[in-house]
Amino acid sequence: MDTQKTEVALVKATNEINPMMERFKANFPSSEIVNDEGMTTAATILDEGRKWLKVQDDERKELVGPLNAHVKWINARYGAVTKPVSDVIDMASGMMSARQEVLDAAVEVENRRRIAEEAKKTAEGTSTSPIPESIAPVVPATPNKVYTQTGNVSFRESWVIEVLDIKQLPKTLKVAGQDFVLVKPDQPILNKLVSLGVRELKGCQIRKVKTPVRGK
Repeated sequence: MDTQKTEVALVKATNEINPMMERFKANFPSSEIVNDEGMTTAATILDEGRKWLKVQDDERKELVGPLNAHVKWINARYGAVTKPVSDVIDMASGMMSARQEVLDAAVEVENRRRIAEEAKKTAEGTSTSPIPESIAPVVPATPNKVYTQTGNVSFRESWVIEVLDIKQLPKTLKVAGQDFVLVKPDQPILNKLVSLGVRELKGCQIRKVKTPVRGK
């Protein structure tokens, strides 16, 4: 890194600023432009200031150019070296998420079965309990953490939205007092809708996913 060249450039710029700012202050309109002369003065200041800033930006780019190129080279080399491990991590993460979804689905199925069973007993008069909204399932709850020899992995819940049929998407939508336009499947807007609590949308599938994250 050529710090000496950088310091020289900065000293030069600093020395140029003081007289330039003095000219600006001496000629700058006091509060507002009221005539053509004021417009000319302001335009002159604007033009001179922009040209000076352009020179400084060009010099900055010349100084940082080699550094940026070196950073890109480092990132590319590390990316190539670490890619196999990253690919395995992505594969393991996807498999864990899929397994977690299977376990959660099993819990939901069992929960619904037991509710239906209790409702049937109530309807037949064999149960005096009211129809419950939920019953603790027999299927064990899915683990919040998976412990390893080096730490643990927990699951972060999030909701994802995927467009299945663009033709069914509503053109406009009002959620939480905000108006949304869905002329096309704009993913940031769809994500915003989900973050505001939307769980059903025509033409889309919205589902909860659990992503494994490394704990301490």
